[in-house]
Amino acid sequence: LESFHKVLRGKQIASIGNIRSHDGRNGHFFANYVPDHGPDGTVRGYYVLSQDITEMKRVEDELRRSEDCLNLAQRIAHIGNFEITLLVADHYFDDELNWSGETCRIFGLDPERDTATPELLISLIHPDDKDKTITAYDKAMAGEGKYSCDYRLLLANGEIRHAYERGEVAF
Repeated sequence: LESFHKVLRGKQIASIGNIRSHDGRNGHFFANYVPDHGPDGTVRGYYVLSQDITEMKRVEDELRRSEDCLNLAQRIAHIGNFEITLLVADHYFDDELNWSGETCRIFGLDPERDTATPELLISLIHPDDKDKTITAYDKAMAGEGKYSCDYRLLLANGEIRHAYERGEVAF
């Protein structure tokens, strides 16, 4: 009720709600309440623009369940994935990096606290393995497309972990 009073005072309101259709099925809707101002600026009513978003909500729920299953599988298998969005050709240090939670944990990082960057990824590779790993990345981005490499991680606490990485560049 307070929302309607806000609309009648001139404020536009958007909301998402649940609805039961005439055949008894539950659904979801998005509604936008827009005040109708008269020539003198007073609110004389409002328009309601609504849209059935039931299918969108169903797809969102399905995607969320799928992501949960993927995260569980990665955690159990102790494998991860990451994606780099190339912003500057041939120079991935300026690019955006998206790591899965399990990739963060493999690299000794907290997915809730640490922000993945290409610089961070490279900094955690053992100094003796950096050149071969960067060469593998560079060759893939120069046109080979696919790469694989074994390397060691040197974590902040001094722990050494062995990693195998396989990737594919998609242009």
